[in-house]
This record gives sequence, C-alpha cells and structure tokens, in this order.
Amino acid sequence: MGWQDTKNLISDTLALVDGLKNPELREKINQLRKSLLDAMEENTGLREENMELQQQLSDKSEMVFRKPHYWLKKKDGSEDGPFCSKCFDDKNQKIRVREGVTGIWICHVCKDVAKDGRFKPVSSGAVGHVRSLGRNGWMR
Repeated sequence: MGWQDTKNLISDTLALVDGLKNPELREKINQLRKSLLDAMEENTGLREENMELQQQLSDKSEMVFRKPHYWLKKKDGSEDGPFCSKCFDDKNQKIRVREGVTGIWICHVCKDVAKDGRFKPVSSGAVGHVRSLGRNGWMR
C-alpha cells in the first residue's frame, strides 16, 4: 500500500467517523489517524536520510585519495578533480581546489592550503633582493 492509498483510506475512514454517534470511538479513531500520519511522516524522513547516507557511501567509494587531494573516479575510468581533502573528510563535500602558485592548491571554502610534489620552495638567499609592496601595491 502506497502513500496515496493510505491517504485515501484515512479520508474514507474519517467520512465514516463523522456519521458515528459514539464520541469515544470517534476520539480513538482520530488518535489512530494522527498516530498513523506521524508514522508516515517519520517513515518519509527515514527514507530521505537513508538515501542521503547511501549517496555518502557511494561518494566515499568513488573518491580516491592521492596526497594531498581527492579525485573522483568516473564510470569511463577517467578522473575528475582535484577536490579538497579537508572539506571531503570533515563534511563529505566535494569542493574543487584551485592552483595558486605551481604546486600550491587553495580551497575557496575552508581556505586550506596544500602543496603537491611540484612545489619548489624558494631559498631564503634568492629573495633577499625582493622588496615588499606597500598597501597601494607600489614597491617600498
């Protein structure tokens, strides 16, 4: 019996209840009706939660972690990404990261910064001649 069938049955029952002379029986049937509607509402919520949890499990199985990011395995064998590992691990959110400087990736949501194998730090001696920029963007 589906949702619509149950609603129709409730409506038919209420029509019959209106004709009853016994107020105690009418009250019990109304309580039963409310209880049934509450159970149906809870059932709908549990079904939605179940679908969400199944999607999360599916997402977990489709995501591959290769330090420092997640990649989505597609059905055709290709991959999509990279996705922020912090957002996916903490909130199961697939948030794309953007590459700033070569090898440095930034998440625009959680602001996490990750470095991959292509990142080459600049040695401290090489930056001695660089001057800092003032607030207006001009060199000081």
